[in-house]
Amino acid sequence: PAHGDYLINSLTDVMIEDLVIDLESKRRRGEQLANDTKNKVLMCYRIVLQEALRQGYVSHNEAREVQPLPANGGGRGVFTDGELSLLFPCGLAQLSELWGGLRWALYFCILRDTGWRPGEVAALRLSSYYPELHGVFTTSSVDFHTHKVKERIKTTRSGQKFKSGFLNPQTEEILKEYVLSLEGSDPYFFRYVYRSKEQFIYPEVANKHFKSVSRKAGVNLDGRTQYCFRHTFNTRYIGRLPEMARLLLMGHTSNRPEYDHLTPEQNLRRVLQIDGAREALGVGEKNFGNV
Repeated sequence: PAHGDYLINSLTDVMIEDLVIDLESKRRRGEQLANDTKNKVLMCYRIVLQEALRQGYVSHNEAREVQPLPANGGGRGVFTDGELSLLFPCGLAQLSELWGGLRWALYFCILRDTGWRPGEVAALRLSSYYPELHGVFTTSSVDFHTHKVKERIKTTRSGQKFKSGFLNPQTEEILKEYVLSLEGSDPYFFRYVYRSKEQFIYPEVANKHFKSVSRKAGVNLDGRTQYCFRHTFNTRYIGRLPEMARLLLMGHTSNRPEYDHLTPEQNLRRVLQIDGAREALGVGEKNFGNV
C-alpha cells in the first residue's frame, strides 16, 4: 500500500529501495529512522514477497535484489573526550551539583564506565558491587514498559546471563558516598520514592534529565541519548582492550559494526598503538612498502 495502486507483480527493486531509504519515523515527523531499523523493514518486505512467490503471484522476489543499508549509517553517535570532561568534572561536589545529586551522578558514571544498557544499570543493587575487584555485575534489568525489575537481561536467552563491568576511581568514590544514604540489607541503587510510590530510573525520565544536564554543561546532544554511552564505550576500547575482553564486557559474541564509530584518523592511530604494529608495517621507515 505504501507504493500506491500497483499490482504486486509490477513492483521493482528500485521502487522498494527508494521506499526503504526514504522511511521516516511516525513518532517524530521528519526524523529519519536508523539504518538498522530500515533494514528490518526490508527483511519484512523480503518475507512478504517470498510468500507471494510461493503462491505464484510474482515470478521473482524483487526485494532480494535490494542491498541492506550500512549498519552504522544513521547510528546513535558517540561522545568525544572533551564532551565527557564537561559532563563528568573531576570534583565530587562539582559532579553532584551538575547532575542534581549523587544518585544521578552515579547512574550516569556507571553508564559511562561499563557501556551497559540503561535498564541494566537501573537494576543494580548493593550486592552487585565487588569492591576488591572494582567491578559490578547484574543479571537483572528494569523493563522499558513496566518500569519494574525483571530477573533477566537482553542476552539471557541468547547466551550471556549476566553483564559485568569495571568502575573508575571517581565512580567508586561516588558509590561509597551514596551507599551511606541507602537503607535495607541489599538495597537497589536506583530505587526511589516519588509521590509515595517506589520506582526505578527508566529511559524516558533519564533522557529528560540528561538533556537538562547537557545544556547546563554546554554539550549539544544533537539527537544523542544516554544509550550513546554504550556506543562510546565500545568505540573507546576498540584496539585498546583485547578483543575478547571488550566483547565480554559488551555482552557480544562477535563484533557489531553499528557500535563502531571510529573515524579514519582514530582507526589509523589505534592500529599503531597495538604492540608491534608499527614495526611490522614498517611505518616511518625509509624502505616502507618494500617486500
